[in-house]
Amino acid sequence: MSSKIHFENLTQREQLYVTAVRKLFDQGKLHKDDYINTLKQIYHLYPTDNEADLFLVCILFSKTQPEIRGYLRRNPKDRELQIDILKMILKSNPNHSGALHYFIHVNDEPKSALYALPNAIKYSRIASSSLHAQHIPTHLSSIRII
Repeated sequence: MSSKIHFENLTQREQLYVTAVRKLFDQGKLHKDDYINTLKQIYHLYPTDNEADLFLVCILFSKTQPEIRGYLRRNPKDRELQIDILKMILKSNPNHSGALHYFIHVNDEPKSALYALPNAIKYSRIASSSLHAQHIPTHLSSIRII
């Protein structure tokens, strides 16, 4: 009996996940845009797949670039998509620790830090045993809000 799982026996959703990862690491090189496009397919085809949505939010972070004073330069459309995805997840699951965590990082800049502070406080409370979660509010509270 073979323990191999054949691609054609997977569900469409599972095939998309496999395809996304294959595209990300195609021939030993990182191909973020292909990975992002496949995750966007999953996002549109399976709107309740919060974990795929979070993979998309996370990979979009990797496209940011450092800017003056340590803040990140983001593509406004990517950031808007990240916010939309995270709001959607938090609407259906207000205590989703991954969504809360990424929401804080997406807003880890002076112009939107105050907007994310309630989620930072909530995240530190619901993940109280995580040292990382305990330090997350400092990402926002240490920013000078003008």
